[in-house]
Order: sequence, then C-alpha cells, then structure tokens
Amino acid sequence: MDDKAIKEISYFSYSVYRAVFFSLVTAPAIALFVGFVFLSFNNSIAGTFLSEARNYVADTPADKVRVCLFKKQVQQVGVMESPELPPPSVYKEKCMTTLIDVSDWQQSADSTIRQFYWNIVFLGFLIWCILNVNFSVVMGKIKTAKNRKEL
Repeated sequence: MDDKAIKEISYFSYSVYRAVFFSLVTAPAIALFVGFVFLSFNNSIAGTFLSEARNYVADTPADKVRVCLFKKQVQQVGVMESPELPPPSVYKEKCMTTLIDVSDWQQSADSTIRQFYWNIVFLGFLIWCILNVNFSVVMGKIKTAKNRKEL
C-alpha cells in the first residue's frame, strides 16, 4: 500500500469513528441534558419522580404496579357520521387503574427507553451527516468500495 491509500483509509476510519461517537454518545447526552433542563424549569425533578413512584406503588402488593389503562374503542365499519356532529373525543372514559406484574411493567418501560435512545441515535447520525462536510467524502468512499467489490 502506498501512503495515499493509507491516508485515505485513516481519514475514512476517523470520519466513521466521529460519526459513531456523535451518534451513540454525544447526541443522546445532549438530548438528555436538554430534557432535564426543561424539566427542571417546570417543577422539581425529584418531586416528579417521587409522585410518580407513589402513584405506581401506593397500596399495591410487592409484585404489582398500578397503571392507568384506557378501554379501546371499537370502530364501526360502514357507519356514516353526520357532518354536522362534532367528532367524538378520543377518550370518552377516564382511565381504569389496574394492577399489573412488575416484570411486565419493567419490560415495557425498558423497551420504551431503548426505543427513545435508538431514535436519538438515528437523529444524531442524521444531524452529523447534514452538518458534517466530510459526509460526502465518506459516502464517496463507500461507493468506490462497493464498485471495487462488484468488479
């Protein structure tokens, strides 16, 4: 390998490293920081955590969590609503509090947190691609590498 190829590979790997680091570390950290700053302006973060924790476990057995569920409304097929009537509200009834297993609630909460994290990672990668001038160079290198493999 000549020096030019080594420089191109090192430049490419450094750009990929920067994209991965920004997407997986920097963007989620900034999003969490901004989220917590906005939460702290509205009210006490610790107070919010305590009140939510009390709502989930107040007067419940040790292996249960109290959650609020809404009944799903069944849509009737083929029934035409009159245009004069306003549309019905989304939730006609208040939520029904029920007890669910702690493990089910933990899986649901963990899944939501992971989805939130991966959405921020994807958004961070898109932001890096848009704001980084080197993105066109990286994509060009990927295209030339694909073309070499096809030959």
